[in-house]
Amino acid sequence: MIDQKINKELLKFIRLYHSGTLILENEKNEIVPEEFTHNYLLTNFDIPQIIREYYFFPCCDMLTDEDYQKFVSIGYIGNPKTTLSPYPFCYKGAFIPRKKLFYQLMFLIDSKDTYKGKSIEKLVDLFPYFEDYNVGFKDGYDSFEEECINKFMPMFADKSDFVNKVFEYLTKEIIFRHSWRNNHSGFKISMSIEKDIKDGGEIIEAYEEGKFQGYFYKAWSLLFSNSKLFENLFIELLNSNESFIQNDIVNDVLNAAHTMQQNMLYWNVDEDTRTKQVLELLHKNYYTKDQPKYGRSTVGKKAGSVDGVISINGREYFIEAFNLDSLKRGLIKTHIDKLENYYDSKGLKEKFIVIYYNLKTNTFPKAIKKYKDYITDEHTFIYPISDELEEIEVEYTDSRLFKTYHEREGVKVVLYHLLLKFPK
Repeated sequence: MIDQKINKELLKFIRLYHSGTLILENEKNEIVPEEFTHNYLLTNFDIPQIIREYYFFPCCDMLTDEDYQKFVSIGYIGNPKTTLSPYPFCYKGAFIPRKKLFYQLMFLIDSKDTYKGKSIEKLVDLFPYFEDYNVGFKDGYDSFEEECINKFMPMFADKSDFVNKVFEYLTKEIIFRHSWRNNHSGFKISMSIEKDIKDGGEIIEAYEEGKFQGYFYKAWSLLFSNSKLFENLFIELLNSNESFIQNDIVNDVLNAAHTMQQNMLYWNVDEDTRTKQVLELLHKNYYTKDQPKYGRSTVGKKAGSVDGVISINGREYFIEAFNLDSLKRGLIKTHIDKLENYYDSKGLKEKFIVIYYNLKTNTFPKAIKKYKDYITDEHTFIYPISDELEEIEVEYTDSRLFKTYHEREGVKVVLYHLLLKFPK
């Protein structure tokens, strides 16, 4: 398996492997004591189902109904929501997350990215990366309590304070920086300004990624060994926190957009083709519709056709998307007006504007500034801006995400502006 070429067959194996822990390198350095490994704790402790499902959630969308039925046909018995474990792979004692590895390998197919100057064609070619990841994982696992919990504890802290801090660490959502449920972006890549994107870049931050995963792994080990103390906190979170779902949707739209952006097939196509692919990627987790009829058209004689709709638990999110190669004020105004005034006749609380910029290298920052200046200083929104524009940090250099707040009928609503750069 380690000598296998990085291709779709390997991706399928990574996605569906479910036979305990697979050791990628036989030389095992024990970082996590056996009795604190997740497999051991999940097998030997009575973990509440609500906590199990939260832990397994990141990998739920990797198991299709067809995959699950195949497992059942060969004798598998188990809950599909807790079938694919988040950490099934191990390199010299450092556990590697399934979903992140899947996306990392997917982005390497047919790419020219390197690690420490060496090309990567097979899984074994990533072992130098895993060596540095291993060092970070050990440091993160060993220092989690000191670096992530103890320094933030109140004076005269007791056991409940510790439980709350561990719970907070595992459930907080900072887009593309800290999220258990959406912890699956690809490699971080450093690009030389004189190189074209198709020529690849250098994979970086193996140690930092290992340390981050070491933190997460230790946090879950602590929780599983005292899970009853956390059960009510998860019940309250999942039953009452509406923003929890909203954060997931923003993350998932970003992930789908970045996955589409990575694929060369979508570098020079029309806006409808790009948006359709984003919606197809989102369809695993949400009900999506491509160009459905809503509201009214700009001429007012028939229903309008919004570019995309995402729906979850009866709540809808509209997407309006278009291509740009420069600041075309009239085009931007037309699409924003459509979304605000023509398609959304109900007053949705959150909507997305997605702009696909086809630009030359090193011109994206200037295009971003022009767009920000336009929407903050020139554009007249139908529902006026009520707060300052907010920029949300994203992981990749070729995208930006802004958030504008508007007052509609006395209620604050949000418009997300996602700008994606494609090679010209």
